[in-house]
Amino acid sequence: MWLQTALALYQIPQKTIRGGLRFGPTMKAADPWMKALPWNASKSKRVAQPITMAARRESSSQGRLRLADAGGVSLRKQDALDLSSGKQQADKKAFVESAATLLRSYGRFEDLLQGRLLHDLLCRYGLESSMFLSNCLIDMYGNVGCFAEAQWIFDAMLERNRYSFNIMLKVFSRHGMSHAAHALFNNIPFPDSYSWTTLINAYGQSGSVEDAIHLFQKMPHKNVVSWTAIIAVFSQNGHGKKALDLFCQMQIQGVSANNLTFTCTLDACAITKTLEEGQIIHAIILMESCIIDMALVTSLINMYGKCRKIPDARKCFTSYPYDSVAPWTAMISALDQHDYSLEALHLLFTMQLKDIKPDKITFVCALEACTSMESLEAAQLVHCSIVEAGFDEELYIENALVVGYGYLGRMDEARLVFSRSLQRDVVSWTAMLGAFVQSGQGKEALLLFAQMLLEGGELDKVALLCAVDACASLQSLEKGLEIHLVILNSGHGQDLEVGNALVNMYGKCGSLQYASLVFFELPRRDIFSWNTLIAAFVQSGGEEQALGLFHQMDSEGCKADNITFNSILTACSHGGLIDLGKCLYCFMMIDGGIPYDMDCLVCMVDLLSRGGLLDEAEYIVCNVGFEKSALAWLCLLGACKVHGDVGRGRKAAYHCMEQDPNNPAIYVLLSNIFNSLGE
Repeated sequence: MWLQTALALYQIPQKTIRGGLRFGPTMKAADPWMKALPWNASKSKRVAQPITMAARRESSSQGRLRLADAGGVSLRKQDALDLSSGKQQADKKAFVESAATLLRSYGRFEDLLQGRLLHDLLCRYGLESSMFLSNCLIDMYGNVGCFAEAQWIFDAMLERNRYSFNIMLKVFSRHGMSHAAHALFNNIPFPDSYSWTTLINAYGQSGSVEDAIHLFQKMPHKNVVSWTAIIAVFSQNGHGKKALDLFCQMQIQGVSANNLTFTCTLDACAITKTLEEGQIIHAIILMESCIIDMALVTSLINMYGKCRKIPDARKCFTSYPYDSVAPWTAMISALDQHDYSLEALHLLFTMQLKDIKPDKITFVCALEACTSMESLEAAQLVHCSIVEAGFDEELYIENALVVGYGYLGRMDEARLVFSRSLQRDVVSWTAMLGAFVQSGQGKEALLLFAQMLLEGGELDKVALLCAVDACASLQSLEKGLEIHLVILNSGHGQDLEVGNALVNMYGKCGSLQYASLVFFELPRRDIFSWNTLIAAFVQSGGEEQALGLFHQMDSEGCKADNITFNSILTACSHGGLIDLGKCLYCFMMIDGGIPYDMDCLVCMVDLLSRGGLLDEAEYIVCNVGFEKSALAWLCLLGACKVHGDVGRGRKAAYHCMEQDPNNPAIYVLLSNIFNSLGE
């Protein structure tokens, strides 16, 4: 076997190579390659240098492909792949073809270690100078994500063909290196359709949709592959409507779509949530008698799920029962998005019973279903399945577990998962920060934020928002000022969302001066900005300033919403401005075009009750559609206690007990009314 020869040549102990490599008896290193090769390899000129011992000892992080299983070919059964035997390798051509087969397998299974070992052996005997093998090496390194090595081999090639350029173009495309891909494309003597399409894909990977469509329009000959590529670019970058327009143009020009075209177009329908277009495409697929493959089924399920047509998604799922993870994951995700969480979890366990192994995305969807159900037991069951599947050390899964346990209030479990994580990214930190803030543990959140800064963690907007919210929950002005300084140093000081959070934090801390300063320094203000500062003044007893802000907001053309009117009605109630409150309420109901809600009703009942207008308060409760609301009647009951209105109080208490019989506040208020009158 060639691997044992490599170990003997480089004196690499067998115990150094762990994982999936299969070893036979130890070989004798009596210069076997020099005897085995039918040509004089010792005189070949070496173009590339061997990899270092450190690289040779590098363990494979992904795949760990067994040589005997590479691409489904058994080295022990197929003599052509026994590269150490001169008897079975009659000439150089067979040897090169065998090496190419292995390189393709290593690239497909992302086995970097064995790919590098084979590359090193090829370098040792000058074989990498072959244009054919150089192309295979570029392809292999590109597939495993080592574009620097792929670039180095490409640059060292003495002779290149069109395939050399195209394969290097594909490497740049895969890594989103659109500028490098464009420069290489300009050096291709006669770019073919594949070259054009690959550059379009490169622009799509880097998000340069304008460059992609410009290149597509310049393309001399467009076929179904190029049309599909440009549709995919717009779909993958969130431009669903443009992708659908391109699909229509393609149909008008008489280009027949293939399965991949339909898949990309259905994904565009899922983005735009346009059910009618999705159904039309589904009908076209059926009329053209396309073979519904796994990718197409997955896109159909996803499209119907996004468009809230769960029965149609179920029908697609059951009509094309592929035993593959992708359709099952799409169905689980669709169910979870529309409150069918229990069915989603049932589907997860069913697929495991059918021996269909869930992937990372499947488990994350299942964890989201557990949080939707607010079921700790279900989350723990899914966690057990994750451990059994060997995904418990995957960063993507760990982050989802932290979020899930945090949402369910199980901070010990969330902290344990976070602390055991071998690697952390910005999502890991923000997930744990968010869990602390959500559970009301602001102090722990700030300690974690400080640890994040000490360890050099990346600061993003979400982490900063969590830190600001923690300060707000603690009402700690001192910590808030410190976090504000971090925000300014990080360059997020002009961000609207961060600015709104700072206004809210300073308002909660009672520092209206700082809140106003941040508010008026914002480059632009939205409805949330105004609502936050108005609410801060109302909560601090600054009713006059709140009303002034309301008028300024109106003069600047920002339309008020329910939250604005809740704050203003509260300000009128606390300030005794009964008539103004009634006018604003009428405006909201009649001219403002704002649908009233329970909070507005309670604010208005409170305002009228404070003014002793209990008849009007009762009229509002009974005639604006909230007569079945226990909260509205409870507010009126509280007013009856203040004004000693026993008859109305009994009526309000009756309605309260009818709607919410287990609320102790009802009985306390009613008892107080009777006690105040000596009854």
